[in-house]
Amino acid sequence: MCLRKVLALGLGAGVALAAAGAMAENKGAELGRTVFDLFDRGATSIVAVSSCGVDDQAGFTRFRADFAKVADAVTAELQKMNPDRSRDELALVIGFRLAHLEASTQKAVTSAGCDSPEIRKMRTLFDMQERLAQLPPAGTHTH
Repeated sequence: MCLRKVLALGLGAGVALAAAGAMAENKGAELGRTVFDLFDRGATSIVAVSSCGVDDQAGFTRFRADFAKVADAVTAELQKMNPDRSRDELALVIGFRLAHLEASTQKAVTSAGCDSPEIRKMRTLFDMQERLAQLPPAGTHTH
């Protein structure tokens, strides 16, 4: 994919994902009201737990499986918002977001440490399926 196309994606499909992520970061990455917020919170939890150690392997395995459902919901939401984009293009945007979340979470873990309140909060696993069920269906996201 050429750079121009990647940049166009960043201005199209990526805007919603990045904007939602920035809002979540500015609000302390609470669980939020959108699938994008849930995606960001789930990704940071996975990175923090992976970096600091898994206390409950079965719970973590379930959490990661539930996160895959959230990632599917993000793809569906972005597809509704950007019907002219292919799934491959949207996967690229989501991949960039995941890379950003991984780098920023890893930086936070390195600087604050696993026992800091901020990182302990990130390491808290939550019922992702319940949160996902409470969100509006794809295509009803407001900017």
